[in-house]
Amino acid sequence: MRRRSREINVFNLSMLDVIAGAMAAFLILMVILLPYYDKDAIDQQAVIAELRQTLAQRQTALQAAQSEADAARALAQESDTETARQRQRAESLAQQLARTFLVLYVRWDTFDDVDLHVVDPSGTEFWWNEHKTLPGRPAN
Repeated sequence: MRRRSREINVFNLSMLDVIAGAMAAFLILMVILLPYYDKDAIDQQAVIAELRQTLAQRQTALQAAQSEADAARALAQESDTETARQRQRAESLAQQLARTFLVLYVRWDTFDDVDLHVVDPSGTEFWWNEHKTLPGRPAN
C-alpha cells in the first residue's frame, strides 16, 4: 500500500467549491449594488399600461372627432351649395319683381269712393283718376 501524500494542493477544486464561489461572488455584488437598484421599474410597467390605455382612448376619441369633422365639412359644403342656390333664386326673383307691377285689389261693402296713390321705391307715384259711376247713382 501506498502512502498518501501529505502535501496540501490548493489548486484542486471540486465542483461544489466552484458553485459556492460563484454564489458568494453573486451575493457580494448584490449587496454592493442593491442600494442602486431602481424599484421604480416595477411601477413603470403599471404606468406604461395606464398610458397605453389612455392612448387607446385618445385614439378612439380622435377617430370620432375626425368623423364628426368630416360630417361637419360635408354639411358645410352642402349648406354652401344650398346658399348659392338660394342666392341665385333670390336674384332671379328680384329680377322678376323688377319687371312686375303692383296689383292691388281692395273691396268695400259701401259705395264710398276711395283714392289710392302708390309710390314705388324710385319715387314714381301711381294712381287711378277715372271715377266709375255705379248703376243707379249719379256721377260726381
